Amino acid sequence: MLFATIIISIIIFYGSIFLNINTPSITLFDLLKFGVLGSIIPNFIFFISDEYFKIKLDKNEKSHKKEKITIYSLNKKESFSFLTNSLVYINSQGNYVSFFLLKNNELKEKVIRNTISEIEKELKGEENIIRVHRSYIVNKDFILDYKGNSKGYKLILKKFPQLIPVSRSFSKKKLQNKILY
Repeated sequence: MLFATIIISIIIFYGSIFLNINTPSITLFDLLKFGVLGSIIPNFIFFISDEYFKIKLDKNEKSHKKEKITIYSLNKKESFSFLTNSLVYINSQGNYVSFFLLKNNELKEKVIRNTISEIEKELKGEENIIRVHRSYIVNKDFILDYKGNSKGYKLILKKFPQLIPVSRSFSKKKLQNKILY
């Protein structure tokens, strides 16, 4: 990046001479000095953000396990299986739980008779799947961001318009640390 700044400064200097552009009298050394000094902060920001995203990508790569899970209904008469990386979120309404799974870039719903507490127990070993509300469990891989304030946060999912409510027990710091990273 610094090398590119030096090359661009040289091109600008000789380009202004070649094209006979009236510029304030400035030497090549001054132009290089200002170019390098002016690029220190952007280069530093680029380096820091690049390292940050590498760390975040490494965490996401570790979390993309394709583990198959089988969920049973309360009476054990019906069941279905899915890969953990296809689970977007789970919503509970009484004794029925809706699983929202990603299949062929579409969100598909599968409803089963069970409680969200039982589902949470079955998914306990999955570190990327977390209960965020009394009625919602979400896969952290699909969280894009959050919005709201201490009176109520909502999770914004990647590619889907559904906003997921977050329990008030999640402070902003806990939300950022536990859910988003």
